[in-house]
Amino acid sequence: MSEFAQGHALVIGVGDYQDAKWRAPITVKDAEGMVNALTAPGVSGYPDRQVLRMYNERAIRQGIIEGLQRLARDAQQDSTVIIFFAGHGALGDDGSYYFATQDTVFTPDQKIQAGTGLCSSELLDLLRAIKAQKLLFIINACFSGHLQDFATLGTQASLGAPPSSSFNAAVLATGEGRAIISASRPSQFSYYKQTADYTYFGQALIDGLRGQDVANSDGYIGLYELYQKIYRQVTATVAGIGGAQEPVLTILQNVGPFPVAHYPGADPSGLGAPSIRQTPPEGMAVEVVERTVVQAIGQGALAINTGAGSVVNVSQGGGLINFGAGNKMGNIQIGDVASGDIIKTTITVTGAAAAAVENKPALLDLIGKVKDDVSRLSGVPKGKREDAEDELRKAREAGVEHDRERMVEKLESAQKLLMTMGGSAPDALKLGETVGTLLQRARSL
Repeated sequence: MSEFAQGHALVIGVGDYQDAKWRAPITVKDAEGMVNALTAPGVSGYPDRQVLRMYNERAIRQGIIEGLQRLARDAQQDSTVIIFFAGHGALGDDGSYYFATQDTVFTPDQKIQAGTGLCSSELLDLLRAIKAQKLLFIINACFSGHLQDFATLGTQASLGAPPSSSFNAAVLATGEGRAIISASRPSQFSYYKQTADYTYFGQALIDGLRGQDVANSDGYIGLYELYQKIYRQVTATVAGIGGAQEPVLTILQNVGPFPVAHYPGADPSGLGAPSIRQTPPEGMAVEVVERTVVQAIGQGALAINTGAGSVVNVSQGGGLINFGAGNKMGNIQIGDVASGDIIKTTITVTGAAAAAVENKPALLDLIGKVKDDVSRLSGVPKGKREDAEDELRKAREAGVEHDRERMVEKLESAQKLLMTMGGSAPDALKLGETVGTLLQRARSL
């Protein structure tokens, strides 16, 4: 069997934290199983020298940064890159989202001390430097913010919920050909049996890379074929123990064939064989992000909330630069510069305010204020704006009625609507990010 020479991977498993209550050794088992599936002779074909392993003490903040920088140096445009992360994550005390590294410091209220984990914005910058046009980010992580009791189903435990849809969209904006597989929907958990070798998600992923119940696409395992296997195995297994867990595939609109690895035992003659599935499977948890949303987020084109007290929006299509008010570049005071009209919306709820929520009354109050902000959006389809308002209203009502699951579901729906409007209205995108923060707080309260 020939090597999948274009394959590069960074596999991270963080199970041993300085704070004992965050420890989850099974994450390292998932990572080790993933490495074995990629590099074992006759399986996925990844050259051993091109698979970086970072477990526990090696998975410190600086080590992971250096691993991502190495991918940026080694991977070329025609490379396939897999980044696998199994561990925890939470809000930082600065309001940002963090992936928890082995040397992360947790605050008494279970947040991550700023600068001690891998901040999401820092991660996005590192992903932008990777040239590969096929990059799969696989996340089996908890972003619920509260870990002490772990969600349980009988003898089962969980790693919690994955990052928000807004984070996923931002990852897609870091380059062409990005895809994300998360272990569950944002409102669900990633379960595992405490005596098992792997989490249910990890087991399905490893089985898929080993060719179990995955179509052989002329010697390759395709992204959609692999996801279909993972989705079916995880949903069926967790349903069998009385739970619900749906792995999510997030992709950019019109992303075509995506070979992930060699099919076990195969020796394909060429890359991108026609038989690799070119459209995502139906009836599963697939999120297709419109290209207008990615263009709004960036690929370097748009910066939102770039600093304290500043707003910098750059729209590729309209030739518009909106520096806001009261901002400086050096000693120069900057106002608004535009080649056309600037349409502004008064936004009363900031991301920092949303991140600071500590109780349900404060959360419900901010949901109501965000709904009011949404009602004032200009330059967006009226129907989508009204739908987003309605979902936020229902989220607040569900919170009042102590229906946490429905509240999370409605916040998730509102966020998705706002993100799809972000291509034409950066303020909608900012509100989507704020709803994403409220969503994380709703799960953790």
